[in-house]
Amino acid sequence: TFECEVEGERFKVCVHRNGSFDVEWLDCPSENVPSGYSAGSSGGVVIPDDKNIMRLDDECFQDNTKITKVVLPTTLMEISEYAFKGCTNLEEIVIPAKCTVINNYAFKDCTSLKKIKLLESEDKVNGDKSTGALTVGRNCFEGCVNLTTIENPSRLTTAYDYAFKGCTALETMDINGLRIAGKYVFDGCTKLKTVITDADTPL
Repeated sequence: TFECEVEGERFKVCVHRNGSFDVEWLDCPSENVPSGYSAGSSGGVVIPDDKNIMRLDDECFQDNTKITKVVLPTTLMEISEYAFKGCTNLEEIVIPAKCTVINNYAFKDCTSLKKIKLLESEDKVNGDKSTGALTVGRNCFEGCVNLTTIENPSRLTTAYDYAFKGCTALETMDINGLRIAGKYVFDGCTKLKTVITDADTPL
């Protein structure tokens, strides 16, 4: 367990033996407390790399209306269900290269989310960059009505039912890395005009 301070507000992180963690926000008003936790930080949150955090627990930031940006640790491999659901002021999320699964409803109804940055891994010997396969669960980004940018979308190899449902600001999507697609992945994406595919993209 350790404490961090972000933009003047403190939070406590409890890291479990399996690499998952819980977040307890300190000194915050009770009206912002999501189920099972205290309230969130105003502004950006950077989860440190040196705690070997591999998984976010279910609902760990759910309904937190304070956070605007989250940078996840490079050790993270999985984001669990409902982890950021209803974080209505979250504008940007940085997903590390080792993260291979974003589970169902993880970012549902993050109505201010504009940018998803999917990091690439880099070979320290020759400097080459490579993409890691990423699976996105059902309704993962449903209702992210301001989402316009997904950096390095070629990491997306699997997207299940309604993964981007109702992302009404999304105009362009590169899915040339997509190999498994559920039903109605882009249902209700009314401004989607350009979709980049390759010969192996399931349509």
